[in-house]
Parts: sequence; C-alpha cells; structure tokens
Amino acid sequence: MAYSYQYLLVSDIGNNVFHVQLNRPKQLNAMNMEFLSEIGDVFTRLDTDSECRVIILSGAGRAFTAGLDLPSISASLVLEDTLDIARKGRVVDAPAQFLAHTFSSIEKCCKPVIAAVHAICIGGGIDLISACDIRYCTSD
Repeated sequence: MAYSYQYLLVSDIGNNVFHVQLNRPKQLNAMNMEFLSEIGDVFTRLDTDSECRVIILSGAGRAFTAGLDLPSISASLVLEDTLDIARKGRVVDAPAQFLAHTFSSIEKCCKPVIAAVHAICIGGGIDLISACDIRYCTSD
C-alpha cells in the first residue's frame, strides 16, 4: 500500500514497523487543516494495513510540533456578523470536532503507536501525543 502525503512522510522501516513523520519543519510542524486531515487518513489506513504491526510517530526538523497553526485555522473561522450566536457556535464547533476525530483515529488504531518526541511539543501537540500508546521524549 502506497502512502503519499504533502505534510507527512510515511515509510516501512522493516519488520512490520512503519514510521510516520510530521513534515512541516520550516513551520516547526505546526498543524493546519490539511495536515490534520492527512494524520486522520494515514492512521485509518495503517490500522487496516496487514503489513503494519507498529507505528512510530516523529517530527522532522528541530521540533516535534509547535501545535496548531493558529493563523491558518483561524482564517477558516470567518464568522459573518449576520449570524446569530447559535450559528456562530456551530461554525466554531466544526473544526473542534474535526480535530477530535483526527486524534481519535490515532487512539482507535489497533496497532501500537509510539510517539518519538524531541525538543518542542506544545498546544495541540500534547493532544496528539496523548492519543498515542507510548510517548518517548527527549530534549535533543
């Protein structure tokens, strides 16, 4: 099964171990909506891949992740002044539900997921690694 993504590098490193690497190093692997969509997709696919028995999740560059890419995500939350408060709430709730679904795909994956965390892991990154089965962290 081929895994090709814009913001993730996925490789079979042998012995049924797959490596998923967050790949936005210039942005410290900050997670935008496309990035989150790819995470949800890859873990859903790896869950059913018979060649995969273990997944290692890491980050490229000098940080594991700086969390959510807030400028990118907030740009998708443009609220019209004509909307009442309930409809504005639904607009804001949609990305939150999407984020929860994305991280749930990691948690629900029947393969053990090991987060290999280095340097920075803040904000939404904490939610991301909390969905993993094992977290191995190092400052370098």
